[in-house]
Amino acid sequence: MKIISISIVLIFFSFFGVSYSGSKNLFDKGHSGFDISGYLSSSNDVNTIGITTFFSINSIFDLGIGFGRSTLDQPDIISEDFSATGIAPFIGIQLLKQSDVVPISFTVRVAYERDNFQSDYLNMNDWEMFGSSLGGSGSLYGVMKISKNVGFIPSFGISYISSTVKLKNKYNISTEVEKTGTAYSAGFTFNFYLPNNNFFYIDPILSFNENGNAFGINVGLGLPTNVNNHKKATSAPVNIDILELFDETEPVYLAIKSVKNQYILIYATDQTNFSIGDRFSIIRIINNQTFEIGTAKVVQKRGNKVALQYKLHDPRYILSKNDFVEFR
Repeated sequence: MKIISISIVLIFFSFFGVSYSGSKNLFDKGHSGFDISGYLSSSNDVNTIGITTFFSINSIFDLGIGFGRSTLDQPDIISEDFSATGIAPFIGIQLLKQSDVVPISFTVRVAYERDNFQSDYLNMNDWEMFGSSLGGSGSLYGVMKISKNVGFIPSFGISYISSTVKLKNKYNISTEVEKTGTAYSAGFTFNFYLPNNNFFYIDPILSFNENGNAFGINVGLGLPTNVNNHKKATSAPVNIDILELFDETEPVYLAIKSVKNQYILIYATDQTNFSIGDRFSIIRIINNQTFEIGTAKVVQKRGNKVALQYKLHDPRYILSKNDFVEFR
C-alpha cells in the first residue's frame, strides 16, 4: 500500500535527524558532561523537528536519547496530515579525539528508534501503524579556532538505517514492509566557548538520501560536569627556588620558561596580581590553531614569583617551553 511506502520516508527523515543532531562530541578530551540540542530540517515533502540529549563519559562514551516528529506534506497522496513521532535511544564512542597529535575526531553511534504514526486517514479506516529502525552513523570532523572564543568545525557524516513498518487493521490482520537506506551529510559548526568550559553551537547541515535532500539546522549547548575535578592538583606543592624571568608584555598570557617535575615556574608582574587557586589553561599552538593540552593552578607565591601545578590531558604529551599558560 502506498501509505506504507510514504511512512518509510517519514521514518528515514526522523532517524537521520537524530543521527545528525548531536553527532559530534565537542567536549574537551577527558571532560564529561551533558549536551542538549534541538533541530529542524526540511525537504520538499517532509518537515522534521526534534530534540536530542546525551551524557558524555570522559569524552569517550556517549549515552543519549532523541525525540523527533516528521510530518508529510503530499496532498496528492494523502490530504490529511500524516506524521510520525519517534523516540531513539543511542550509544556512541569516540574512535578518534582531536588533540595536538591527532588532527581530527571520529564519532560512531548506534541507535534504535520506535515510531508511531498519526493521521485522520488511519483513524477513519481503524488502522494502527508503527515502525522500528536500527541503524548507525559515523561523523568525521575537526575543530579550527578562528578566535579565542569561536571555533569553526567542518564535518562529514554517513548513516545507515534498516526500518520495518507494520500496518494492522481492526481484525488484527497486518502487513509489513522492510527497507534499508543510506544517507550522507555535510555541514559546518560554529562553536562559541563560554565560561567554565561550557559551549554553545550552531550547526547548519545538508543531507542526501534516496528519498530526497534536506537542509537542517541544529542548535545546542554543552555543559561539562567534571571541570573542577579535571583540573585538580596531582601532588603536593614544592618550594619555589630559582625562577627564570621572562617578557612582561603579556601578563595574562605567559610563555612557560621553566618546568620542574609537575610545576610551571613563572614570574608575575604587579599588574597580574595572581592569587593562590587561580586557574589556567595550558595552550599549545599548532599550525596557527590553539589547543588546550592541560590545566594548571597557582599553588604557591613568593612576592611576584608564582608556581603553577599542572596536569596534562594526555600522558603522552610533553610540556614544551613554547607552550603558554592562559589565565581563565
